[in-house]
Amino acid sequence: MAEVRLDPMTPEEYAEYHRDAVLAYAEAHVSAKSLPPDGARQRAIAEYAELLPEGAATPGHHLYTARDGD
Repeated sequence: MAEVRLDPMTPEEYAEYHRDAVLAYAEAHVSAKSLPPDGARQRAIAEYAELLPEGAATPGHHLYTARDGD
């Protein structure tokens, strides 16, 4: 059985995570009818910029990628 490990998220992994997370966050707001589609994406981008201004390197935050074996 492979061992699961957590590695610090690389800038490339963060970029992929960020793209997917912004889309999912915006879609959730549209689904809930709390924001219109054109405003939802902009809000998601703005909130991620505020909360994680330096991406995976934002001080005080620890973002990891789970790996199942190599």
